[in-house]
Amino acid sequence: MNSIDDLDKKQIIVKYGKYILLLLLALIILLIFKSCGQSSSKLESQVIEAAKKYVAANKLVISGQKYIELSKLGEIKGTELCSKTSGVIIVSENGDLIYKPYLKCDDYQSKIIINNTKIIKLVGDDIIVLNKGEIYNEQYYTLTGDAEVKISGAVGTEPGIYRVNYDVYVDNNFKERAYRLIIVSETDKGGTISGITNPNVPVITLLGDKEIVINKGEKYVEPGYRAVDYKDGKISRDVKVEGKVNNKVVGTYQLVYSVTNSKGVTAKEIRTVKVVEKKGDIDIKLTTESSELAKSVTINVRVDGKDYESMKLPDGTVWYLRDATYKATANTIYKFRIYDRYKNEYIKEIEINTIDSIPPSAICSAIVKGSNTEIEVKATDNKGISGYLYILDNVETGYITASTYKLDKAVKEVSVKVKDIVGNESTTKCDVTIKQETTTSGRPSGSSLVIDTSEYKLVSTKNDVVTFAKLVSSLNIAQNHPPTYPDYCLAFAYYHAYMLNNGTDLEKMNAPDGASYMHAAMFKGIVDDSKEVILRKIYEVINQGQPLVLQVNGNKKGTSRHYVTVVGYKASVTSANSLTEQDLLIIDSYDGLLERMDRDTSRFMISGHDTGRTGSEAYGYQIYVLR
Repeated sequence: MNSIDDLDKKQIIVKYGKYILLLLLALIILLIFKSCGQSSSKLESQVIEAAKKYVAANKLVISGQKYIELSKLGEIKGTELCSKTSGVIIVSENGDLIYKPYLKCDDYQSKIIINNTKIIKLVGDDIIVLNKGEIYNEQYYTLTGDAEVKISGAVGTEPGIYRVNYDVYVDNNFKERAYRLIIVSETDKGGTISGITNPNVPVITLLGDKEIVINKGEKYVEPGYRAVDYKDGKISRDVKVEGKVNNKVVGTYQLVYSVTNSKGVTAKEIRTVKVVEKKGDIDIKLTTESSELAKSVTINVRVDGKDYESMKLPDGTVWYLRDATYKATANTIYKFRIYDRYKNEYIKEIEINTIDSIPPSAICSAIVKGSNTEIEVKATDNKGISGYLYILDNVETGYITASTYKLDKAVKEVSVKVKDIVGNESTTKCDVTIKQETTTSGRPSGSSLVIDTSEYKLVSTKNDVVTFAKLVSSLNIAQNHPPTYPDYCLAFAYYHAYMLNNGTDLEKMNAPDGASYMHAAMFKGIVDDSKEVILRKIYEVINQGQPLVLQVNGNKKGTSRHYVTVVGYKASVTSANSLTEQDLLIIDSYDGLLERMDRDTSRFMISGHDTGRTGSEAYGYQIYVLR
């Protein structure tokens, strides 16, 4: 017979045996996971050691954060089943390098998320409001780690919303994009903007993709959004999001983003979220070859991942290779549809806003004097002008780079074709003005240039410029006065400028006084290596009503120096920045003749560097102004 104690033991085993079995099973599972963890930890340690050797061998200097792909680290036992995205993040903190492996293998994935933080951070506001006509000044960005940034997107001065893109590349691979919105207002900052599709409707911009695919059970993470209004400015905080994503049920869900401005006008955007049974291993990259303005842009498509099957390009073409290119010819959003082997569709979008389809604008004038025609074109373009083609009585010249054209023939009809750098063209008919010949004077080489002083803004001196020039020429008060004064061009230029401005008894002017340098103390010199700086100073002095002395070429090559007196500039010049040397009217100290600056037949500006001088005489462009 069994004792009472034996019966109690059997009852205890029966009663608690199942719990003991469960406890043993849990211990076995824990040991398995611990073993896997130790194996994974060992694998990550091997990756760290390989990364350290790679950094040392390549003498890498790391600031911020750098990601190195696993394939670059050489053979590491146990990583054969790891995907191409595996690697190691190296972070520089206080001078120390911290290695963080990221392994996505067949049965293991590190908890570290690559590029969880943004590489680029914009300096200043991401939405900027400007007045109409105000020029946008780039505020740039800061970077975390070694990266290259390509900036694209032109910002105009006319009313509208402009976008500046900042594309980040690491080791020539596209990583991320940031952007800044520039609002140009018609009236004042924050005022209503006109000249766009609908100035009363706010704009919502969704961050991330407009269509997102997630696995069943995977948590949906909102990428974010921005909202702006032409009058209200930034209104992202007022955006309402309606709709929910049930990640437990396969299906297509829509999230509706809406915002209402102060006028009560509402704008909406929709994001589609697809929950699928199994999401394929797909990695899609869209990049462009150039961030500069162009007539067309090539979009490069690259799809990685073992589950890729095909893609559909924006024009409907079905493509089966992993790489594709697409030519964009308009500023719009281009959609690429990618399909995996589970028949899931992924939509990737890229916005192109660097297509330049706007032709140059131009104003053209032609002046016919006797048997001579002079044409001048003023053209503007957002990218730049590459050439001008002149059409003279239906005869074309071919494209040249000069915005002025002269010919020894009187023409009746003149047009000009202007081409910008990317190839856009425009044709403008020129205004033709026929003028009677007035005073003939000028040089060199005995040539006669027609000077119509009504075309020029002249200095407001005590003595009339034309009368003074006639008197100087008739009295031969110049460098070529017999006997000649070969080294006194500066002295005569001083004399002409001073007497024009202050002289009273002009009939008593004489060549010996002109060559005496007696008026040199009345002038001060201004020198600068920039021709534009000197031209702006000339513009200022002429507008003050005073003549000045300018250094020009002494021979055709410009290797010797000479001096003339500047007495005006073309009346068509409206600003200091638009003044050129060929707009100047001068009295030449060589023969006292009134003439226009003309690089082809007369004088042009030179610097001391052009003459090959050294030491103290190796100066820039030079003028002398009255004290």
